[in-house]
Amino acid sequence: MGAIASEPSPIGTAILDKFERLQTLDRPASSGLVDRARLVLAERRGKRPHREIFGAQGHQYRRRSVGVAEIAALESRFDFTVPSELVGLWTVIGAGAGPYYGLFGPKEMAVELDDWADRGASVGRTLDLRADFPLAPLPQGEERVQVVEGPSPGAIPIAHHGCTYWSVLVVAGDQRGRVWDLANYEGAEFQWAVAMRPIGSIFPNEELPPFVEPPTLLEWYEGWLDASLASFPVRKSMPNLYMNWT
Repeated sequence: MGAIASEPSPIGTAILDKFERLQTLDRPASSGLVDRARLVLAERRGKRPHREIFGAQGHQYRRRSVGVAEIAALESRFDFTVPSELVGLWTVIGAGAGPYYGLFGPKEMAVELDDWADRGASVGRTLDLRADFPLAPLPQGEERVQVVEGPSPGAIPIAHHGCTYWSVLVVAGDQRGRVWDLANYEGAEFQWAVAMRPIGSIFPNEELPPFVEPPTLLEWYEGWLDASLASFPVRKSMPNLYMNWT
């Protein structure tokens, strides 16, 4: 094992540059040597320094390199092909730091897929990642949420928003390579909608427009970087968060 089905898509320097800028901006305030020493001591005690961007308190912008063997093992276990853009993100930027609570790596993805398989089995459905994703965006002005009993085929989870929300990458069918959002409040009822732009700070300095069509993976990832960079300087006021579930 060691070969993967997709060649990695190139990751443009713009994405890497934006990531480095964000990592530099979203640092705990420090006015001198004493403050820096306090931060080091706090981290050694297991206390994570405050970050302004949603979810960064957890991942702290740490990135874990994902090897080809890991990707091949995931493909073999769940019988599907990882899209080239995800291969590129994993091998160039890594798993961990990313939208919401961070970009899943193969290990985190496998845990979620096992849970999806169990939920599907409860209603007599088998998780099939090679089958075409059955949904398409609805016309503008219509209800955005589409409900499917059991996990839809041809899609994999890539990030957790918290609570019962995830971002999902389509891996089979006409929507392959596109990102959707998923809500699963209880049992095997899955609610799907076109992915919203991942939030930066919950107190954004500037709000960017939502996606109209399902974004590609790199559009989604860069959309998070743009929203996060637009958060600085952070405005301490009540946020106007938009969700797709209303």
